[in-house]
Amino acid sequence: MVPTHTLNPSHSIYQIAHPSDSPLGLYLHVPFCLARCHFCSFYLQVYRTENVQKYVMALEGEIQLYADLLQLQATPIATIYFGGGTPTILTADQLSRIGNLIRSTYHVIPEAEITIEAHPASVTSSYLHQLLEAGFNRISFGIQSTSDSELIQLGGRNQTTQIAMAITQAQAAGFSNINIDVMYGLPGQTLETWTSTLHDILAFSPQHISCYALTIEEGTRFAIDQRRGKFKEHDGDIQVAMEEFACNAFTTAGYQHYELSNFSQPGFQCRHNMQYWQGGSYLGLGPSAQSCLGLTRFGNVADLDRYCEEIESQSLPIRNYELLEREQALRESIVLGLRMIQGVPLDLVNTIHACSDWQILVPQLIENGLLEQASGHLRLTTRGHRFADTVAVTLW
Repeated sequence: MVPTHTLNPSHSIYQIAHPSDSPLGLYLHVPFCLARCHFCSFYLQVYRTENVQKYVMALEGEIQLYADLLQLQATPIATIYFGGGTPTILTADQLSRIGNLIRSTYHVIPEAEITIEAHPASVTSSYLHQLLEAGFNRISFGIQSTSDSELIQLGGRNQTTQIAMAITQAQAAGFSNINIDVMYGLPGQTLETWTSTLHDILAFSPQHISCYALTIEEGTRFAIDQRRGKFKEHDGDIQVAMEEFACNAFTTAGYQHYELSNFSQPGFQCRHNMQYWQGGSYLGLGPSAQSCLGLTRFGNVADLDRYCEEIESQSLPIRNYELLEREQALRESIVLGLRMIQGVPLDLVNTIHACSDWQILVPQLIENGLLEQASGHLRLTTRGHRFADTVAVTLW
């Protein structure tokens, strides 16, 4: 691995060359919530009006700085994703202003996918109409569950009535590309309540569903509770049963299982996330946002005050970067590509396989029933889906 370094404003990273005709994904991190969910490990702050105003001004400055310093004005922006945090904590006017600045500064292609993550309790019918007018054409609701008792355990503010109202209002406003996030393995969750959640969300016929197992991340409330013996993860067999039931329910309803945790109606795969999984370039804006341009990977400072100060001084708020060797970058893109259900082309795999430890590792993983070759691709087996992290660590 190439060592991680601290940057100063004069570093040559400002001269990164990104091919002007290669599509770029743009991610904007909005680091505000009214409260932190017990499973969340992302950088965020509890909402305060003055901090949001300061953040928006700095974000606008960063948008312009990247265009000027890295000469990205002509680069086609294929996807834009506002994540968080809770992006819908910003006003519609603020979001519209940011979107207009991006369009006037960069080359956003006409058919670009523009996503915003939304908390059901933070939207109204009027607000959703304003989001559409501002150019957003995809919305993602992180509901996790439709059980009020499970939602209380997560520390969120959702209630099932708010969830139903938000999704219905988004559909009525004209959103025709809606994602719903759900999570299994939650405290107090049973196969029966999980089945009920799946039934509830399928009744809305969203175009996309993201389905994740609860992962205990360091620094979260759940991690603290686990160390204190107040929280115990579900038995593995129960989690497997929940995962299998979800896969069967979604595919039976006509959804395509195209990535380990993602299902979509035909033609509605998340193009922004595909940019990550298929080794494309992406630029992250906002505190703690991560980027990968060509062979250079770097991240922003995870501190709102410092982020704003550095933007105000006309410096990019970068803290860490890695200069990747071509083989390392290719290896990592293949490992990420294995998250796709179809896998990765064998021709691509063989470029690594022929001159590295993969000559031994890939056949071993195939023999162990975790990988298989099919239709000119290397892909995870059904069993391999459950041990995807093990496969990734082995090949990384």
